[in-house]
Amino acid sequence: MQIYLDFSFLNNLATFNNPIQVMWALFIHGGWLIFVFVFLQFLWTLWVDKRGDRWSATINWVLLAIDVPKDNEQSPKAVEHMITNLAGAHSEPNKWDKWWNGMSQITFSLEIVSIDGYIQFLIRTADNWRDMIEAAVYAQYPEAEITEVEDYVGFAPDKYPNDEYELWGSELELVKPEGYPLRTYIEFEHMLTQDLKDPMAALLEMFSRLGKGEQAWFQIVVKPTDDSWKDDAQKIVDGLMGKKLKVPKVGLIGGAIQGIGGEAMQWASEASHSLFSTEPFGEASKAEEDAKMSFLSPGQRRIVELVEYKMAKLGFYCKIRVAYVAKKTVYSKPKRVGTFFAVLKQYGSLNANALKPAKPMTTKADYFFVKTRIKNKQHKFIKAYKDRSMGRGMKPYILNIEELATLYHFPAFTVKAPLLKRTESKKGEPPTSLPLEMLESDEQVVIKEVVKNNEPVVAEETTELEVKDVQYLPDSLKGYNFANDYFEKKFAKKTSAKKYNKTSINKSEQESIESVEAQETGLKNGPPSNLPFIE
Repeated sequence: MQIYLDFSFLNNLATFNNPIQVMWALFIHGGWLIFVFVFLQFLWTLWVDKRGDRWSATINWVLLAIDVPKDNEQSPKAVEHMITNLAGAHSEPNKWDKWWNGMSQITFSLEIVSIDGYIQFLIRTADNWRDMIEAAVYAQYPEAEITEVEDYVGFAPDKYPNDEYELWGSELELVKPEGYPLRTYIEFEHMLTQDLKDPMAALLEMFSRLGKGEQAWFQIVVKPTDDSWKDDAQKIVDGLMGKKLKVPKVGLIGGAIQGIGGEAMQWASEASHSLFSTEPFGEASKAEEDAKMSFLSPGQRRIVELVEYKMAKLGFYCKIRVAYVAKKTVYSKPKRVGTFFAVLKQYGSLNANALKPAKPMTTKADYFFVKTRIKNKQHKFIKAYKDRSMGRGMKPYILNIEELATLYHFPAFTVKAPLLKRTESKKGEPPTSLPLEMLESDEQVVIKEVVKNNEPVVAEETTELEVKDVQYLPDSLKGYNFANDYFEKKFAKKTSAKKYNKTSINKSEQESIESVEAQETGLKNGPPSNLPFIE
């Protein structure tokens, strides 16, 4: 059977004066195969996405709010260890589960949100990995508090333009290939004093300056992966050092020939090395490696060191998104967005890598059909953000655990953002012999004053028994009730209290219940008056 390809029609294309005739001739002589291929590829992508959305809908996702102690002295190294534990969730599905059942690698979302200026750290995870997340946090921060909260993105409209809210959003991408690293917290430490000039401080200060009706979101979606990404990073190193790339074996016969030839070359190389004390063929000696490094400029040598340092640690596929949502009456895109990108500049370096907004996933358009294009981009962005999607948007890229810990970590006590959510006190169980006494009221009301420049600026009633330290207050936040549990009161999952039918229980059970209620009330209102003291 013989197959002939006839390209004689190409000679007739020059006789056509109309471009449409040329395109039609190409189409009927095989060009239609390109359209069929593109159409089938579109159907396949649509199928995989649909199956993936169906599978993702079966997963019970939980959003955990994390509060660390206000006297936290841990460096980002603790969060680096915490993120390392997420690699334990790596489990790639097989082809059948991926293409038919829609299964994919479970992802995690590390988030920082500012709602009306109140800042909260969050982690979104599947319910079956919740214990692993909590164990990883408590292992590094034993006194942290973790609360399951409702998803804060629910209030944001799905379609724009909206009568009440305005949205700006962007997905961040790398300036250079993923093998080049970002600046990490190690480079923010002072060489002599070893003090960390925390890069998180600038982001939290900017988030704390939001006023009523404004929200800022920062999201890092991470997906565990294997170490295959290091191959591309190694190519960068080899290219800088002038090494020749290895040529893969081609075909069965070619592979066999290369294998036989390789064995012969290896035998000749070993014989030459034994007889004449020369280096084996095809292998660079340590002296040659050092010579190649010596010919590199200081900048090239530094890049090689940075890339190899990044390869030495675990990596995750990542998607980074930022959003600014506000009511139209207070929406100020130039003021907020410009400041955010100024903060991002500190993570970049000219000889390594940096972050920049990805134009296809940024709610901005110029020249033609501006309003329609912005509307479509807003719809696409908010859906990807709410779903914490890894597939929608730009291609994910690799960040190692040190880079992730630099972008997302709990600040130390030296960071003085006024509305950052922290734990206020240590929790412990009361002693069993503690005497109880019922107080007249269920709630003790105190008056607190926020002092600025030795002058009281806010006087209000609060149920907090401990005044929160405030360094300064933006004008937009004066008059706020700075209760420490703002975020939990606004978004925490409500658990229904257990109700008792007093007619269906006996007297001893009723006394036991009243004793527990009295204990809880007594502890909330302060120690009883008959508490013994040791002098």
